[in-house]
Amino acid sequence: MVIPAEARRALSIDEGEKMVVFGRGKGRLMLVKAEMVSEFVSRALTDSAELERQLRSDGEVAEELEKAL
Repeated sequence: MVIPAEARRALSIDEGEKMVVFGRGKGRLMLVKAEMVSEFVSRALTDSAELERQLRSDGEVAEELEKAL
């Protein structure tokens, strides 16, 4: 896909920069810098792993409380 130089400059897109294309309804596209998508996914996975760790820890605490009662 070719993005005119003037549009790239206005949107701070470097020549050759990788983009991810999402469909947005009837005939519309959304372009997102691949680096931004990668960073978002990385943060989401890190947050998900932390949440899972906390839930497991909370579950272990709950089990210990049940045993104590």
